[in-house]
Amino acid sequence: MRDMAKIQQLVGNITEQDLECVECYVSENMGIFIPSVGFCKYAITPSHTHPSYSFVIFHEKEQSFLDCNIDIPDDHYLAYMIKPGIPHEEKVSDNFVRYIALCIDKDYFENIYQKYISGTTDFINDWIQFTINHEVMVYIKKSTFVRE
Repeated sequence: MRDMAKIQQLVGNITEQDLECVECYVSENMGIFIPSVGFCKYAITPSHTHPSYSFVIFHEKEQSFLDCNIDIPDDHYLAYMIKPGIPHEEKVSDNFVRYIALCIDKDYFENIYQKYISGTTDFINDWIQFTINHEVMVYIKKSTFVRE
């Protein structure tokens, strides 16, 4: 049984039915969400938001729900950081989008961020795009998250 209270703390007003096609791995302050056999119904909700910081890694840049305007080296994935409360949505298509979403509790993220970078986490943009090496998948697969 999934701990919906923890998931809602990270994702927002989501239901068990919204996640029927999504693999979830959650801990106290973060969670990994992977659509495995179909769309996440919450992700395709128009202009939905999350109370947490969202980091989304796309297997193919063409599947991104935001416009990509950076070059992506061959051994990298496109990734986005989306600030809490920023409306976005995944578009429904013939094939569901394959990605990995990491949601990190807002207060937890900002506390850790300030330990490494002085100042606030008041990023200039609502979302930031960047590349991440393919090796990140090794660390995600080895993560110690408890499966819900």
